[in-house]
Amino acid sequence: MTDTTSRPDTVHALLADGSTVEIRPARPQDRDEVLRMHQEMSPEAMRLRFFAVNPRYAQEAADRVCAPGHRGYRALLALADRRVVGVAEYTMLSVAPGGSVSADIALAVAEGRHGQGIGTLLLEHLVHAARAAGISGFTAEALAENHEVLKVFADLGLRTSRHFDGTDVRCTVHLEQDEHYLAAVDRRGRIADVASLRPLLLPRSVAVAGAGRRPGSVGRAVLGNMRSGGFTGALYAVNPHAQVIEGVPAFPSVADLPSYRISSYSPYRRPPWPTSPGSAVRRVCGRWSF
Repeated sequence: MTDTTSRPDTVHALLADGSTVEIRPARPQDRDEVLRMHQEMSPEAMRLRFFAVNPRYAQEAADRVCAPGHRGYRALLALADRRVVGVAEYTMLSVAPGGSVSADIALAVAEGRHGQGIGTLLLEHLVHAARAAGISGFTAEALAENHEVLKVFADLGLRTSRHFDGTDVRCTVHLEQDEHYLAAVDRRGRIADVASLRPLLLPRSVAVAGAGRRPGSVGRAVLGNMRSGGFTGALYAVNPHAQVIEGVPAFPSVADLPSYRISSYSPYRRPPWPTSPGSAVRRVCGRWSF
């Protein structure tokens, strides 16, 4: 089972589609990015998030999320390629007569990034932070038509109740972690792990970096095996001294390849092709496979 007892402030986590995001607390210097994310919301997304469409709400959200830390409030960001793609926050409410503490939560995901598991991942980390702060439950107000956020709460794996009042619904999420919740976290993790391997195990295109013109070289053998092994995707060679190798188009560097979304292989410990700090070699091989 997943151990949720200790997590660092900043982590890198896999989404449902296998891509990676950084999860960390919001900082004052993040304000412009948080504002951008909210301003880029469609009118419909803004209405579902704020119950109305008003440009002022984006400013207020950015100010609140990125204000210097204060007691009873916490905001977490999800970042992809240094851009904010999700925000989750809680505000601690008063202590109930029985001594339990609850917090009101809000969740927003960037336009075009819905359905990737960003909201669920943020909530998992927000649950961990809230439990560490002694909070035993979350409450959230949403429009009853906001089926997406209601599904996020339902799929989280924690005990959840809903109270409908006209067009609004109030959700209560109990933060007691049981086997059902831990199993849900593990299941999401397995799905993300499998998805993250697809670019490596089922690539649509492959580049063999360092494929030489000399027959018998390791790179040449890899290229030949790719051709004879039945690979049906796009195949490229990376060699600054050839245009075609084994009938495969060759390019002088990774930066010259037709697509950056590519799996790369090199038989060398140190790449023999042209490279420099921040080059496309690092962008491709760092994100995909090398």
